[in-house]
Amino acid sequence: MIDLIMRPSKLEFTLALRPLRARARLFCAALLMISLLSGDASNGAPNLILLAQTISSPITMASPPAGVTLRARSAVLLTDNDDAFHTKIDMIRSATESIDAAYFIYTNDESSSLFSKELIAAAKRGVHVRLLVDLWTNYKYFDLFDAMQREGAKGQGRLEVRFYNRPTRNMIMDAAYVTLSCPSTDKKGCAEWKSAEIERSFPKGPAALNPIVPDNITDAEVGNSGLFLSGIYTQNFDLMSFAVMHGQSLNTSAIQQGASKLTPENIDKFTKAAKVFWTARTGRGFQRFVAGIKLSLARAVYGEVINPIYDTVSAYLPVDRGNFADSARDWKHMNDYLHQKLLLVDRRWLVVGGRNIENAYHMHPNRFTHPNRFTGTDRVFRDTDLALELEDGGTPVQQKFEALWSFAPMVATLDDIRSVAPNDFVANLGTFKAAHARCAKLAKTNRNQCVKRVLRGSALPLEARISRQIDNIEDAAARYARDYHPAPKDPARRFPVDPGSALSYLENLPFSRESALGPVRRTFDPKAGDELATGKAIHAYLANALEKICALATAEHPKQVIIHNAYFLMPSRLVAQLGRMLTGQIDCRHVTVTVLTNSRDTTDESIVHQIDSHVLAALFDHVASSRDPAQAATFRYYEYQRQLGVQLEELHSKVWVLGDDIFVGSANADLRSFMMDSNNGVLIKNAPSLVSQYIAFFDRIRRNRMLVKELSKSYTPAARAEVVAQDLSRIRRFVGKSRLAPYLSDIRWTTIGLQYRRIVDQAFVLTQTILRGGPQGRSAGEKFDTKFKMI
Repeated sequence: MIDLIMRPSKLEFTLALRPLRARARLFCAALLMISLLSGDASNGAPNLILLAQTISSPITMASPPAGVTLRARSAVLLTDNDDAFHTKIDMIRSATESIDAAYFIYTNDESSSLFSKELIAAAKRGVHVRLLVDLWTNYKYFDLFDAMQREGAKGQGRLEVRFYNRPTRNMIMDAAYVTLSCPSTDKKGCAEWKSAEIERSFPKGPAALNPIVPDNITDAEVGNSGLFLSGIYTQNFDLMSFAVMHGQSLNTSAIQQGASKLTPENIDKFTKAAKVFWTARTGRGFQRFVAGIKLSLARAVYGEVINPIYDTVSAYLPVDRGNFADSARDWKHMNDYLHQKLLLVDRRWLVVGGRNIENAYHMHPNRFTHPNRFTGTDRVFRDTDLALELEDGGTPVQQKFEALWSFAPMVATLDDIRSVAPNDFVANLGTFKAAHARCAKLAKTNRNQCVKRVLRGSALPLEARISRQIDNIEDAAARYARDYHPAPKDPARRFPVDPGSALSYLENLPFSRESALGPVRRTFDPKAGDELATGKAIHAYLANALEKICALATAEHPKQVIIHNAYFLMPSRLVAQLGRMLTGQIDCRHVTVTVLTNSRDTTDESIVHQIDSHVLAALFDHVASSRDPAQAATFRYYEYQRQLGVQLEELHSKVWVLGDDIFVGSANADLRSFMMDSNNGVLIKNAPSLVSQYIAFFDRIRRNRMLVKELSKSYTPAARAEVVAQDLSRIRRFVGKSRLAPYLSDIRWTTIGLQYRRIVDQAFVLTQTILRGGPQGRSAGEKFDTKFKMI
């Protein structure tokens, strides 16, 4: 990644390498560079396989901590996209009382629009619909969610939408500080004036004194804080720069207020904003500022490896402010994701798993699926969901959802977000661009009048944007029904859960309860061995299960561990445990560990694989030098391969097989999912038939040499130098085609190479130390988790 250091007196840019990474299409213009661096629906009840016996017999092993037990009449694994989607649609159509849903990605394409249309229809017929979505990923669809909420209120029920991981009070204060316009050019006087203005504008009122939401909530928009935050959440780097460099001379709060009405009287305000904005974008200094913010914002996904965007804004902030450390922490965690995938209907029907709300997760390849930016082929995911018909276990899951839905320090309503990060200005940027392009060749006086006319005729107030969203939902849903033909249900892609098995619902959460009756507080950065105390129940269970499986396996009853997962970059505790199993440090002779994950050519997150290749080199080297064949587990490592001329289905499943148990959910086998994001899933215990069927399904994939390649001996210390050289060559080739190329001289590229090698060498050396164990291994584990958890 390329660092940016900025000082208040002038812009001073120091470019140095850091690896780049995009997660879930986060960054617009920087996205490519970051990533490369680095059957018809039917009404009525869902079509599940009903089992004769209720699923919920006593658990023979210790129950997972912090989970809730589910009683289910039936449950089935769904591995086909069409089957999973129409199971969800059938569930929504059958709803009579309540629908609770939580998703990381929720878009406005064809399948998503059908999903939205059915949620609205359910609300209109009297169902209470609650939809929780991730703010960072979905702010760009703000008008869509506003439209859904308004349209859903037109019937007997209601539809509510909330955003997860709202900007904190500290972040809003910082956004106000960097965009406030000083009455004086005196630097010291300006800093003092800004500090005083912030203190005046953000008093500690009753809300700030509430122990459940300490200093975290505010509905104030000061200076151009709303414009700046809107730029952040739309990943619009021009708008962020504008808010800091030029927006201080404009009353953008009034402009945005006017944008909701767009009367002839306030079109002048809109025109002024458009003129300053588009003029500013042509300036060389502005463009350098934009390039710097792009790179600095991209750093937010890298934690301590890449310091967050706070390094950019902090140059303008008073470092002696009392909550400066808390503010830095908040910026660092601004993209802790709601990574859950959940649909709960009438406390009876439940679906969890890996699929988001987007065509790529709910369709087979067709003209509505879009090309993968790396492979050029249609972007479609191979995924796994679990659908259940609950007997009396729905209420506990709904209570779990309620806890997250009501977690005020992180969850906000649409009105809350609109009050601190209104989207009216950014929603009309396309109109600004069209107006200035249309009028650019006219003389100045005529040009201004031309822009006014264009904006008056085409700039959209909020109500018009809402109407447009409703029209899009109807049109896109109609296209799905008319032009897409779902595949018939394939029994070979469905795996029923054993009667008599036991089910537990587990979550990784951003909070823990201080006591049975005490307030819930947000938690940050769990430590190895302390996951449960910081709300990470999924992580805690998997770590404990790996520790126990070796003792449970015998010659008569050998055990398998299968990690069938989109990513494989595990936290230090699991790396250390895997090392002990594979070397025979603990007797694990009757266990086979198999990993099947994406390769560099099939993943949508190239940087995860780049780092993990060096972790694997350290692991394989350690096992080769320390393995006791009499006691060690067998290890097999496979990767999906890109097949030329064949449609690629990128692996997105998150499935773990642990002996006779299987876990299906939203959590990737990576540090971020275990340590930062909110995730969920269901643990199925004592399910030998399900496990046997899934292993057979898995083995058919694993043995397909056209699709999968075994690489159990391919990652070695000797091969690391060649891998790094290939990565850097790829990086330079793609970045060289971007707008950032003019800022990357040969000297800077040399620095980039040195820094990249330093980071991957750190991953290698820290993993070596973790695997050797002892106090040094634990210390290395803390460093490893801290540095790489945001990948």
